[in-house]
Amino acid sequence: MGDKNKKGMLLGEETLKIVVALIAIVFLVYFLTALYFSKKHAADFEQAEATLERVSNIILSGESTGVMGINPDGWWFFGFTGDEKPDSCAGISCLCICEKIVSWNFWESQAEECSKNGVCSSVPGLRQFNPIKIQDPDKGITGVFIDQREGVFLREATL
Repeated sequence: MGDKNKKGMLLGEETLKIVVALIAIVFLVYFLTALYFSKKHAADFEQAEATLERVSNIILSGESTGVMGINPDGWWFFGFTGDEKPDSCAGISCLCICEKIVSWNFWESQAEECSKNGVCSSVPGLRQFNPIKIQDPDKGITGVFIDQREGVFLREATL
């Protein structure tokens, strides 16, 4: 009878070791996934800043032209011309590149989302335009066209 209790105790110890190992593996997977997405978001944010700088320089030049090869894939161009604007716009109309679109959310507006997860630049004379999703050339839209004939207006551009 003593052998059965000893085997039962060994089984409990082995089960505990397996449970601890599984918890450690799950934590490691979570940590590596969080690290990957953190690095990806930082790289996307840098691309968004570079794209917005290119577009802002063209707007400052007063030229109406297309801008191709824009990044990051899956982000959006927004124009804020009304009362509600991201914090960095300080009451002036502005152009933003934001990570996601807020379609219906009672607690958060698109301006708040762009304040947290986007880059913005003040653009005097910006006209309202529909949000433009940045996609790689294989998916459709390859750039934006900046029209400055009657204020600044952006629209989708493809090759």
